[in-house]
Amino acid sequence: WQQMDNGWNGTWVQAGTTVGVTNADFNRDLPGGGGTANIGFVGLYGGPNIEPTVFTLNGTVCTTL
Repeated sequence: WQQMDNGWNGTWVQAGTTVGVTNADFNRDLPGGGGTANIGFVGLYGGPNIEPTVFTLNGTVCTTL
């Protein structure tokens, strides 16, 4: 029941429970040695907010403390 509503500074897509983002034209190239880009999104949900069983970032499974 969770979904992405909108995002900024990138091109956002959602397929089922998977959300992805690619760079925008203006932040395609970052300077070497510590360049950064600011991105963000707004999520929505309706119904119970069930915790995910697995969370990944760039294909790597994340853990919580």
